[in-house]
Amino acid sequence: MSWKTMVFQFGSFLISGGRFQRFLGDIMRTQWWDQERILDLQWKKFQRLLYHAYEFVPYYRERFNQLGITPHDIKSYDDLVLIPVLTKEDINHHRELLKAINYKKGEFIEDHTGGSTGEPLTFYRDRRFTGVNYAHQIRNLTWCGWREGEALAYLWGSPIELAEQQRLLRKIRSYLCNEIWFDAFHLTEEDFRLIVKKLRALKPRVLSGYATALRAFAKWIQQEGIELSIPAVVSTAELLDIETRRLLEATFQCEVFNRFGCREVGNSAHECGAHNGLHINAEHVLVECVDQEGRHVEYGKPGEILYTNLDNFAFPLIRYKVGDIGVLSNKICPCGRGLPMLEVVRGRVSDIIRTPSGVMVHGEFFSHLFYGVEGIKQFQVHQRKLSAIEIRLVMEEGRTISREWEMMIAQRIRDFVRDDLDISFSVVPEIPRLPSGKYRFVVSDLEG
Repeated sequence: MSWKTMVFQFGSFLISGGRFQRFLGDIMRTQWWDQERILDLQWKKFQRLLYHAYEFVPYYRERFNQLGITPHDIKSYDDLVLIPVLTKEDINHHRELLKAINYKKGEFIEDHTGGSTGEPLTFYRDRRFTGVNYAHQIRNLTWCGWREGEALAYLWGSPIELAEQQRLLRKIRSYLCNEIWFDAFHLTEEDFRLIVKKLRALKPRVLSGYATALRAFAKWIQQEGIELSIPAVVSTAELLDIETRRLLEATFQCEVFNRFGCREVGNSAHECGAHNGLHINAEHVLVECVDQEGRHVEYGKPGEILYTNLDNFAFPLIRYKVGDIGVLSNKICPCGRGLPMLEVVRGRVSDIIRTPSGVMVHGEFFSHLFYGVEGIKQFQVHQRKLSAIEIRLVMEEGRTISREWEMMIAQRIRDFVRDDLDISFSVVPEIPRLPSGKYRFVVSDLEG
C-alpha cells in the first residue's frame, strides 16, 4: 500500500466517522451481486426505514394515519404508490415534523440546496448518511479508473464546500484526500488560467464538475489553443448532452462519465466504463419513475423520478420529488454489475450568466444566493442583454420584498461579479414550465 493510499484512507476515516472502510468494503462486494439479490437488499433497507419513519417521525405517522395505512400495508414495490409523494414545499412547511424524535438535537446536520427548480430548501442528515454517501462517491470514482490516493479535482459551486476551504480542518481534509476545489460560480479568463496551472501541477486522475462549467472551461481551452489532458471527466448536477460529452472528450483527451443525484438524497446513479446508461446506487437510494397520476411507468418510458434515500434515518425523505425526468431500464450492463439502471436522465439545465467584463457566473450561484430566505417559493434569473438581468420571484401568500432587500441582493451580485450590472426585480404569480415539465431557473438569451 502506497503512502498516498494510507493518507487518503486516514482522511476518509475522519470524514465517515471511522467507518469508511466498512461502508466501502460492503458496497464494493454488493455491486457484483445479481440484480435480484441487490433488489432484495434494497427492499429490506426500505422496510427498516419505513417502520422507523412511522414510529419516530411525526410527519409520516400523521400522514399514514390520515390515509388509514401502516407500514404493514407496503408489502411490495407496487404498494409504494400508497405512500404520498414528498415535495420541497412539504419539507419547507413541515421541517420540524420530519425530524426523527429518537435523535438528539446535536445529531442533526443542517444542509441546504437551491435545487433544480429554483426553490431554496433547508434539510437535515445524520453522520451515518454522510459516511455511506461518501463511500458511494468513492465507489463511483473507481468506475472511472481512479484508485485511492490518486489526485481529484472539482469544478464545483456549493458555498458549503468552498467556504470550508478557508477552514483549517477542510484544508487538512483536502490535503489528506489529495483533492483540489475550484469555484464554478465565478469564472474569468484569469480564473481559467489559474485552474489550468494548478491542474497541470496536480495531475488529477479525475476532474468532476457541473456540466455547464466544464463546457465553458473546455470551450475556453479550445479557443486559447491550450493542451490539457485528464484521464477522466465526471459531469454532474446537470444534463450532460451529447454535444457537451464530445466537447469534453476532445478537449481533455479523456473518457467522460455521467453522474446523477441531488444534495438532499445523495449520490444516486453513475455511469461505468461500459457507457451503457447509469447504474443506480441501489444499496443507498430507491428510485421510482411515475406518470402524472403517480403510477409507475414501464421500463423504457419516461417518468418523473421519486427518490428515497435508505440511509438518512434522522430526516427521512421517502418518495421525494425534485422535478427530474428519467427512464428506468431493465437492461443488464455488460460490465457485470447487477445494479439496476437509469437509461436517460433529463433535467437541471442551468445557463451561465455573462457580464460585460467577461465574468461567467454559473446559474447555481443564484440558487445558493436565496438559501434560507423566508417567503420566496421560487425564482428565475433572466438575462436578455449583457449588461442586465431580471430576477423574477414567486412569493408565499402575504409575503412581499422590500426595496432595501432588493438593493442588498443586487449589491451582493455586483460585488460577486465585480461588474455594474443593471439588476431588476419583479414578483410574479408563477414561472412557466418547460415542455418537459421542469422549471428553468436561469435563462440566458445570449449566444455562446
